[in-house]
Amino acid sequence: MQRKITLYGKHIPIEFTVRWRRVLQSVSEVFEASSTCIIRQQTPTLEVVATNNNAKAPFQEGCIIDNAYQELFTPVLHHDLELFIDNIAQAGSDAAPLLAPLEIVSLYVVPIHWPGNKSFGMLCVMDEKPFGERAKHKCLMNTFQLLFENELHLLLEMHEREHYSRLFEGKKAELDEFSKELVRKETRIKELKTKLELSTSQRN
Repeated sequence: MQRKITLYGKHIPIEFTVRWRRVLQSVSEVFEASSTCIIRQQTPTLEVVATNNNAKAPFQEGCIIDNAYQELFTPVLHHDLELFIDNIAQAGSDAAPLLAPLEIVSLYVVPIHWPGNKSFGMLCVMDEKPFGERAKHKCLMNTFQLLFENELHLLLEMHEREHYSRLFEGKKAELDEFSKELVRKETRIKELKTKLELSTSQRN
């Protein structure tokens, strides 16, 4: 049974998540990387909402990422910067202690936004070996980034249509009930009028 993913408290239809997984598999193939995923920022946590087809990926779909990684991803989530680490052994940062236990040697992360530029999360590419020559594909990351942002735009549009559809149905139900009440009152008025006419006729 497919797990339901919610964003902004809204259910994401399975056709969206299926497309995301397929795109992530394409990202993985372009970079020849073992793992790709979409991570959602849901303060104060980070949740993996979709992954490529890799059962051994360090971050599995549905998992909540430890808060220790918040600082590592701060440039991406809070400053809209990309994070590129070709080799954690040469990164000269605090990344190695966090990533080495997960067997992540190289990491490429870009931000993803909701319409209106509100942060949604990140698109991540990870591998057990340095990117090396594969780093030349970095120029394609923007295409994948825009593709996912377009998906979020479509998602919000869909929920907006559903919202107004529910409002319309609610108002329609109210109008239907109001019309029924008018009919009932009109019927009652006719009954009273008939009784009044009959009473007047009898008196005459």
